[in-house]
Amino acid sequence: MSLQKSKPIRSTALKRSARGQDCTVRLPGCNGGGETTVLAHLPNCGRGISRKASDIDAVACCSNCHDQIDGRTPLHVEYDELWQTLMRAHSETIQRWVDEGLIAVRGAA
Repeated sequence: MSLQKSKPIRSTALKRSARGQDCTVRLPGCNGGGETTVLAHLPNCGRGISRKASDIDAVACCSNCHDQIDGRTPLHVEYDELWQTLMRAHSETIQRWVDEGLIAVRGAA
């Protein structure tokens, strides 16, 4: 089975939505977010050489958690716990977008 490469989704609205929000990642050392929160793209989600993940494959993330995810500072959890944390954070971020009307699901009640 081959996977087609699709064009990554880019959204200024999604990127801006992270500003000032609480961090959804909350790794040890998290500074809570607020002024340091940005939209952090998840590792290994459609990325490749010179290719960043789509903006929907991202989480609202404080600077300290972002540094750990991107390897700029040591990771303070085991690798499998990181993935569980990122899955939860992604779910929380998507729910925020739905609540804010930034994304919608067709047919949802």
